[in-house]
Amino acid sequence: MAQKKSPVHLFALLPGLFVIIAWHLYLSQMHVVSSSDFLPVSFATFQANIHRLGPILSAFFSEVTDTKTWSLLWLLVAIGSGYFVQRYRDARSLVFFIAVLGPIGIYALFIFSVTGRTTSNTSVSPSAGF
Repeated sequence: MAQKKSPVHLFALLPGLFVIIAWHLYLSQMHVVSSSDFLPVSFATFQANIHRLGPILSAFFSEVTDTKTWSLLWLLVAIGSGYFVQRYRDARSLVFFIAVLGPIGIYALFIFSVTGRTTSNTSVSPSAGF
């Protein structure tokens, strides 16, 4: 029989919620101007800019395979990831891939960047993001 989890576990979300609220308050007090670097995230915008995916992925893979910068790091990450998934075929593998590939997947959001800035954004971001 499955046990019902106590709502006490929801208290773990409070620090993150506090940070989000504090950040929004800070931004409102500093009168920050909204950035115009990215278009609204929508399916229509995605469809209109799908052609950018090639250059974005090309820039990403050229950065990850640059052995002068990363040496064998990403090769070892791939081998270690494969070993981890083979050894632990349960929820830990899913959590691992979300934790590792999630931030890398965010890199694909450059598809929503303003026209003309895609390659200039991607040429700076990979090294700074990793």
